[in-house]
Amino acid sequence: MMGYMQEPDIRTFPHGIHAVDTRYVRAGLDASHLVVRNGRAAFVDCGANSSVPQLLAALDKLEIPRANVDYLFLTHVHLDHAGGAGALMQALPDATAVVHPKGAPHMADPAKLEAGTRAVYGDSVYDKL
Repeated sequence: MMGYMQEPDIRTFPHGIHAVDTRYVRAGLDASHLVVRNGRAAFVDCGANSSVPQLLAALDKLEIPRANVDYLFLTHVHLDHAGGAGALMQALPDATAVVHPKGAPHMADPAKLEAGTRAVYGDSVYDKL
């Protein structure tokens, strides 16, 4: 797994909710939310592959073992919300990914989503994301 270069940017809210800046495109644009209760955790969205080191660093900073993350809830399967799901799930051995049935085929085979994202952003921007 990629190492992280910067300290994760975490904003903490009441009731065990933490917004972790995914640094998608630029700092402050996009966040994943980590919900923690009784030592157990769940992520809501995860950003792109480049966001995964930030999320893992946030777990470390908040002293939450990776084995204590039970779920990754994906609100929808756009790159900035679910692009890093595969890499994050590899790092969270006990987690279950939850996605709407219409999004599940795209998570299993993201070729159409990649093509659509390349059409929107272009190849060079997509490759950076």
